[in-house]
Amino acid sequence: MKPGAANPKSVVIMIGAGNEIVEPPKGYGRPGAHIVFVIHNEDDRPHRVRIPPNEFQPKAAGTDEAGPHEPCEARDDHWARVEGNDVGTITLKVKHAPHFAQAPTSVTYKYTVYSADGDGKHERVLDPEIEINN
Repeated sequence: MKPGAANPKSVVIMIGAGNEIVEPPKGYGRPGAHIVFVIHNEDDRPHRVRIPPNEFQPKAAGTDEAGPHEPCEARDDHWARVEGNDVGTITLKVKHAPHFAQAPTSVTYKYTVYSADGDGKHERVLDPEIEINN
C-alpha cells in the first residue's frame, strides 16, 4: 500500500487509571464497510465501553456539509467488557452508499463513547469525531 493511499478503518480508544479516556484521533470509514474500535484498557479494573450507533450525528448539522443521521447500522452488541490491562473491540458497520446519496463526498460525525467501571458505575463520556468518505 502506498503511503497516504488510505485512512485507517480502526480507532484506538485508550482508558487509563480511574476510567480516564484519552481523546482518540479522528477515525475514518466508508459506506458498506466496517469500523473497528480497539479499546486498550490500561486500568487494573475491567471497564464496560459502549458506542451506540444511533448517537452518531453529523458535525455540520443544518448545513450543506451535513450528511444523513445514523450512518452506522443499528446493533445490539455495540459494547464490550474489557478486562484490566487487556484489549477489546467493538465493530460497527457503515450503512451502504444509497444512505449517503445526497451527502457530500466526506462527512464528519460526532459519536459518543461511554466507559464505566466493570460494575457499571462512574460512567465517563467522550464525543470524538469520525469521517465517512463516500
